[in-house]
Amino acid sequence: MRTNYDLVREILIDIADADLDTDLSNYNICQGKDPKIIGWHIKKLIDAGYLDGIDASDKLHPYDFICIELTPEGEKFLNKIENTNRWAKIKAYIKDNSIDISFKAIEFTYKIISGF
Repeated sequence: MRTNYDLVREILIDIADADLDTDLSNYNICQGKDPKIIGWHIKKLIDAGYLDGIDASDKLHPYDFICIELTPEGEKFLNKIENTNRWAKIKAYIKDNSIDISFKAIEFTYKIISGF
């Protein structure tokens, strides 16, 4: 499976917008989408340091996560990609310059288009 960065953005936004009393899991983030695919992306975000969560996976339920929340690094990353126009510019720059998309490429491109 390949990382879907539009889905990554949607996951981060859903988590940031969630009520503080909600125990977030891959089953109640991005409602209507496959929880297994959401869970796989959550694992990638945890590995990248953008999310914290408890891995509740087992053989019958791979990629199950509970108590999911943004890390400070996740909030910083989301601030760079949350704006729809900025996100479109980042994706266009990456595509136009034949850069392989990754979390680092997104961070790098943000700096370029923002003039930092």
